Amino acid sequence: MNKPKWTDRERLELITAYHEAGHAVVAVSMGIGIRYATLRPRGPEQRTGAVVFRTKPRDQWSFPHSVVWMAGPEAEARALDVADLDEEPSETVVKALFGYDGNDREIVMYHAMMHSSGPRDLRKRIDEVQSLAARLVKNEWKTIVNVAAALWQNKTVTGKEIRRMFKATRHTGGSVA
Repeated sequence: MNKPKWTDRERLELITAYHEAGHAVVAVSMGIGIRYATLRPRGPEQRTGAVVFRTKPRDQWSFPHSVVWMAGPEAEARALDVADLDEEPSETVVKALFGYDGNDREIVMYHAMMHSSGPRDLRKRIDEVQSLAARLVKNEWKTIVNVAAALWQNKTVTGKEIRRMFKATRHTGGSVA
C-alpha cells in the first residue's frame, strides 16, 4: 500500500501542531492558564503557531514558564523522532524548522541568566528546565498527540478544550475524540 505524500506546508503545520501542543499541555499540567493555541499566522513574521497565556507578562519569566517554553521544542523533537512522514524532510522544511527557533530557547536562557550566580549555575538551571520539560512532554505525550490532532484539524483550540482533553486523557489513559 502506498503512503500518502506530504507537502512541505503539511509537514511544517503538523510539526508546528506538536510544538504548540507541547507548550499548551505542559502549561496546563503546571497549572498555568492558557486562552488558546493556534496554527494561524500571527505577529510581524507571520510565523505559524502560538499559545496565548492567561498570565501577566512578568509571570512569563518564571521557572514554570521557562519549562513551558522549552516544552514546545521538546514535543517537536519527539514528534520528529516518532513521525513517519514517508521520506526525509525537504530542504525547505529543514530551513523552516531550524532557521527559526522562535524565542523559546532565548526566553529560557534569559530566565536562567537572571536567576543564576555564574556559568556553572547557569548550566545547571538550563539543564533543570530542559530535563523537566522533557519529562513532562514524555509523561503527557498522549494528551499532546490529542491536542496536536485537534490543532491540525481545527487550526485553533481553546484553553477550555485543551483542559478537557488533559482531564479526559488522565481518566481514560488514552486518546480522546
